[in-house]
Amino acid sequence: MEPILFRILMFSMIPIGIFLLVKVIRMLKKTFSGKIIKEIPFQDKSGTFELPESGHYAIWQKGQLFRKTPIGDFKLQVKDESGTIIRLNPTWFRVHKNGWDTGRTELKKFTAAAGKYTLSLLDQPDGNLLQKMLKDTLPVKPVDKDHYFIQIRESQPVYYFLIAIPLLTLSGFLMIIGLVAGLVGPQIAVDMGIF
Repeated sequence: MEPILFRILMFSMIPIGIFLLVKVIRMLKKTFSGKIIKEIPFQDKSGTFELPESGHYAIWQKGQLFRKTPIGDFKLQVKDESGTIIRLNPTWFRVHKNGWDTGRTELKKFTAAAGKYTLSLLDQPDGNLLQKMLKDTLPVKPVDKDHYFIQIRESQPVYYFLIAIPLLTLSGFLMIIGLVAGLVGPQIAVDMGIF
């Protein structure tokens, strides 16, 4: 192989890495910033919402930053129109998204068919003792419950996030190797007598 062809081949890895990076960023953005289906004020304790299609959804809390939230003091429950309780799965990674003065944290995920549902905040602990102990030891003011909300958002399956990590690494690897090998690879190959 000619040195110039080798250089072109190596440099072509850079746009492939950039393309892959853009795709991964879009996938992660859709996972963590899904469309809001319903926002329920905490003070209401329950609310109805309608899912437009079958799919994966997430329940988030939204409130003021640097304040103690009532998480752990209530249990989330979602029921369909027939009264069947929908299974809520814990999140594998506690995802946070913050703005200037408010923040969001993903609490639960669930899969459901299109239809009408009711979300209730039950006055009972959710069973996460470690989270409750940590919350009780924080020396910060409680959140203003008038500015604390529970959101239902569109989501993606958790395996999207697990796939994104190696793809992100691969995109970085392609860009770095393409640049380095494209710049110095042909000269090293000539010095070693390969070309």
